[in-house]
Amino acid sequence: MPEEKGYFYTHYAADSGQVYIDVSVNVKNTQKQILSCTDVMTVKADYNDGYTYTAFPVVEDSNTGFTYASIVSIDPLETKGMHFLIDCPQEVEETGNPLFLEFLVEKEKYAYTIR
Repeated sequence: MPEEKGYFYTHYAADSGQVYIDVSVNVKNTQKQILSCTDVMTVKADYNDGYTYTAFPVVEDSNTGFTYASIVSIDPLETKGMHFLIDCPQEVEETGNPLFLEFLVEKEKYAYTIR
């Protein structure tokens, strides 16, 4: 659900038996050119040593809640709120099996261990 909800808003509800891992970030464009929101980074989840799920990006929008990253860019020195949503089976939430996230930002990989 978006943080700000107006009269009309979009949101992402997981299908039955599914959950979302929501990676929420504020992105500031420190480049001198426009940055497409689809080029910010990629995020993947690795569950139980080999089950991988890829995130899709959405951008916070004060009028509609969320909007598609493919139609939004970030101007130089502007900051936008983004969410990287990973659709995965509900089992990922309910078990204690290993789970980590992999971020690819400007050709550099980073890992974050959830459990």
